[in-house]
Amino acid sequence: MTGINLPLIQSYRPRSFGERGLVGPFTTPTLGGARLRRVPGSVSYASGRSTGAAAPAGSLATERLRASSLEVIVPNPSGGRGVYILPWGDIGALCRPTMHDVVLGRSLSAMLDGKNSALTPAMVKDAARGVASQGLAGRAAGIAAERIAQSQADG
Repeated sequence: MTGINLPLIQSYRPRSFGERGLVGPFTTPTLGGARLRRVPGSVSYASGRSTGAAAPAGSLATERLRASSLEVIVPNPSGGRGVYILPWGDIGALCRPTMHDVVLGRSLSAMLDGKNSALTPAMVKDAARGVASQGLAGRAAGIAAERIAQSQADG
């Protein structure tokens, strides 16, 4: 093995939210600490085309996740170093997301649809508040989201 000069492995340090992703307020235990980011060069959500793998026929849960311009960065589930990066539409291969997380992903994809903007913390906060107000994060979160919306409307 002489004469082979391989470069040293260097740690990847993202410079922006766009590269690093934003922590999502997920309710699925496997997605705790996972980050969301926009897929570079993603297709329109309304087009019905997916950036992920095709879903098996008749898989309703997978069908709900398919058309998304998001990808998720999940800490290694085994506790080891590293992360998994996969399209949001393929999250079903890693875990079974809760309805809250499915609706959150759909809401964020709809916010990004047709726009050439990055995913921002304000977008995630607005989407999470909207999902919570539907009661998908529990009764207490729904009441808190309604109070915040009421205080913003009054203020």
